[in-house]
Amino acid sequence: MTFSYKLLSIIFSVLILVLTYSKALAQTEITHREYTTEDRTHSDFSFKEKYRYFTRANVEEKTLIKVGGFLTGFWGGGGSDRKVVGFGGSFLNVVAIEQKLLPAISILAEVENTCVIWSKQGNDYAIGGKLGVRWYYFMNKHIREERRANNFSNHYLSLQSNHSLYQTEDRFKRSNMLSLLWGTQIRIGKFGYFDANIGPAIKYGTLAPGEPRIGYDANISIGFGF
Repeated sequence: MTFSYKLLSIIFSVLILVLTYSKALAQTEITHREYTTEDRTHSDFSFKEKYRYFTRANVEEKTLIKVGGFLTGFWGGGGSDRKVVGFGGSFLNVVAIEQKLLPAISILAEVENTCVIWSKQGNDYAIGGKLGVRWYYFMNKHIREERRANNFSNHYLSLQSNHSLYQTEDRFKRSNMLSLLWGTQIRIGKFGYFDANIGPAIKYGTLAPGEPRIGYDANISIGFGF
């Protein structure tokens, strides 16, 4: 009987130790898991809030004035015969105003100055005007979900006409176009913006010999927004 009592006491003590250790281990794992989940959630929340603040997602804007540009470099042919090969560069300057008619619909008027520099052929210059309408197709949904205010930071579809107002001789030829564009525009802080789009275009008016009517239109600019 004494042996049985001592054996049961030992077994009971071991079971208590095992259960106590298991409970402590489980509690530690749960605490670690909760801490990890909370830490990740807080990290994601903080990043999203900083991004929304940076892109002015919560700020309502119905008018946006843009002054920007874009610089490119290339190597290729130039001139009417396209036989002059060398380094070239272009600088695009944009002055535009965009006005909201509805939360998801805006109209755009833009003047675009382009200067092209050829290392072996001199400089070319052109001025173009653009008129367009933009549909920010996620805007109404995002406003309902309180993810953003009525502003200009979103993806869009645009129908846009490009008009050549002035250009130098045949070395740099712009065509009048009607374009269907997909793009995205992002406000960069209080005084900046980034805007890029691309899509198919139909050229109209007098074209150079051999120039196709169907082409594409691509635009990118970054600069000051007010």
